Amino acid sequence: MKTVTVNDNTYTIKLMQPWLQPYLAKYQALAHKPGETIEDVEKAEADIKKCVDKLISTLVSPKPTDDDVGEVFIALMTHIAEIGKKYEKEANSFRQDENRSNSG
Repeated sequence: MKTVTVNDNTYTIKLMQPWLQPYLAKYQALAHKPGETIEDVEKAEADIKKCVDKLISTLVSPKPTDDDVGEVFIALMTHIAEIGKKYEKEANSFRQDENRSNSG
């Protein structure tokens, strides 16, 4: 777990569970795809809000204030990225060790 302080409010960020991955993937896909029409953008906005709300309500406590939610979400995304890099590095190290064992 990680803590973050925004506007004198302290929040705890929990480790993301695997079953939340689809919400993160959907958020990322929507956030990086420009809509072709205003209607597309409005639909994407609603879907992004649902994904963000789900991730924050599940992984952050207490619930951020409206003024804090943006910064808390950035902290959450940064934390998820840092954890992902850590596990990727460990997995790569394990694979290299396994390859050395198999080739020796």
